[in-house]
Amino acid sequence: MQDEKNINQPKEITWQAPEYQEYKKHPLWFMAFGLITALLVLFGIYSGSWTTAITFALFGIVGLIYASQKPKTVTIKLTGTGVQAHNMMYDYRTVKKFWIVYHPPVTKCLYLETNAYLNSVIKIELANQDPRAVKTFLSRYVEEDVDGMENIVDVIARKVKF
Repeated sequence: MQDEKNINQPKEITWQAPEYQEYKKHPLWFMAFGLITALLVLFGIYSGSWTTAITFALFGIVGLIYASQKPKTVTIKLTGTGVQAHNMMYDYRTVKKFWIVYHPPVTKCLYLETNAYLNSVIKIELANQDPRAVKTFLSRYVEEDVDGMENIVDVIARKVKF
């Protein structure tokens, strides 16, 4: 019975999507970001912690560079052996579970939880890909987390349009 179901299933699903969701930023956004960074650096200086001040300054510079960049378009491919995205291959043996957060136009994302020690949750933009097709395909190989939610960092980044 299972083999009959898989006969009509595609052998792979491929789509293109941006690396991350891009938000248009008003010049006031950059001014607010710079002001917050400056206040954090001044806090570090005032508290006598040069390490803190330098760390906040570096975070501010890196954040500004990241916020100014345009996301690259990447190809995502679901195959019988794993998920290929961002020039990385996530073998199904390393993926614990997946979930889809789909609330268009706000968010349309596939999340993979891997057994990696660092960066164990991978977020992949669905763009215009049908989430039902992705769910059906991945369910053949990986357990779905039906209670999976959007990462709190992603929620905050979306709210502040980072």
